[in-house]
Amino acid sequence: MADKLLDTDRIAADQQRRISAALDVGLKALRPMLQFQVSLLRLWAHNAEMLARNCERGLEGLSSDAEQQEKIEQHEHERAGDRPLPCIPDASPSAWAPAQSSRMKESRP
Repeated sequence: MADKLLDTDRIAADQQRRISAALDVGLKALRPMLQFQVSLLRLWAHNAEMLARNCERGLEGLSSDAEQQEKIEQHEHERAGDRPLPCIPDASPSAWAPAQSSRMKESRP
């Protein structure tokens, strides 16, 4: 009876050692993969932060460009005063057609 009890304890202990050894090997293999995934996640987060910063800078640049353009237009308008607008050339379709030479007019029947 004592021999059977010792055998079952020994078998249980061996089984436990095998399971813990397999778990140890699996976790050691898993660790580099998890570290790689964490590094990719950190890289992605860093790039997202840089994109957000660049977007903020871009919007600031756009708003300052728009303000500068508005100031330039106001300055030009003030400088122009009450001067008349420049003349717009004739916009009729006949003005667009190329001029025909006298030879082309004569050659037609």
